[in-house]
Amino acid sequence: REVKLLRASYGKRFFYRYINLEELHEELQIFSRWRDDISFFLMDYPSGQVIYQRNADSLRPVGSIAKLMSAYVLMDQVFQDKDKLIDKETAEMSCNRHLSGGEHFREGEELQTEKLLALMLVNSSCAGTLALVKHFFDSKEKFLAIMNELAQRIGMDAYFEDFTGLSPYNSCNAISAAKLG
Repeated sequence: REVKLLRASYGKRFFYRYINLEELHEELQIFSRWRDDISFFLMDYPSGQVIYQRNADSLRPVGSIAKLMSAYVLMDQVFQDKDKLIDKETAEMSCNRHLSGGEHFREGEELQTEKLLALMLVNSSCAGTLALVKHFFDSKEKFLAIMNELAQRIGMDAYFEDFTGLSPYNSCNAISAAKLG
């Protein structure tokens, strides 16, 4: 908890040093006039103070927010288990440049679960996400049920149809994305 608050305080100091809130507010208002369907929710993490919001409670289709939710569910398991063998489905997905984060796994290759988590979060790798879900859960459906149940439990207004962010039916609002973050 202390580390989280310390990191948030660094971000807050950086934010307030380089961003003039009046200018930010003006820019966001100008930008949001162009698009009525845009959602914003900007808050100060330690205090929970809302800095700016617009359409923040409107559900929107989401992509990589699904990967963040997947990471939230997977986090404990990843750091307890070190290695994962890549199966055929995951190897094939990793070779598709639209679904991978630039990695090319080989079937039977052994990878550290921490590396897969980094690929999932930093490179937005669908293949890395698939590898982790298949490694730690009996079925993809069971994992999705856990994701949606956990989203409800932490108070998110969200629904996940898949864990990679590829489904157009994944939805979340800006407030819920902030809660997850």
